[in-house]
Order: sequence, then structure tokens, then C-alpha cells
Amino acid sequence: MSLIKWDPFREFNTLPARLAFWGKDWEEPLSTTTYVPSVDIFETDNEVVVKAEMPGMNANDIDVSLENMRKMHITPRRSRC
Repeated sequence: MSLIKWDPFREFNTLPARLAFWGKDWEEPLSTTTYVPSVDIFETDNEVVVKAEMPGMNANDIDVSLENMRKMHITPRRSRC
């Protein structure tokens, strides 16, 4: 019997092939344009206030939406040049 060095990541090498039935191209790189701003959320008597650091953005250039009243999306509007 020969000994094989244990590799804790060996199973990850076959993960894309095993998950291919989901129809996603797992070889495609992840988006590099994702930005997660620092966010401060607090509640007053009348509202929930969300302050997010969005350098270089004006408040009018930002869309805020709620998904199922549980998930908030803060999205910058990009100007077309």
C-alpha cells in the first residue's frame, strides 16, 4: 500500500464538473467590479436611515431598492460616454 499525502482541497478540483448541471460556466471569472461600501444603518422614531460611503457619487446617481422587504440593493447609475 502506498501513502498519499492528504490534500484538503483535492475535492475542489472536481467541483466545476460536478456542478455543471446548474448551467453556470464555473470557469468564468467572478466580477471584479463589485464594491461593498461601508454602511451605517440606524432607526429613528419615523424611519430607517442608511448611510453608505460612495466616493465620487452624488445621491441622485444612486438607486436604492428592496427585495422582498429583506434585502437592500444600492446600485450606482453609470453614465454612458
